[in-house]
Amino acid sequence: MAKPTKRKAPRSAAKLSALDDLLKEDGKLEEFQAVAINVFSPTRLVGSLDDTYATTCA
Repeated sequence: MAKPTKRKAPRSAAKLSALDDLLKEDGKLEEFQAVAINVFSPTRLVGSLDDTYATTCA
């Protein structure tokens, strides 16, 4: 016999805090933004270089 499945309660985004709000409360928002930019920018550059290389060598 199958067990009855438990239904999840609906969630509302209005009741949740945004990550930015939590980081701002801790005074860490700017630090996290700087790290995110430093990680994202080189990754995007490498991706665009790969795309350029693929189109010129194909």
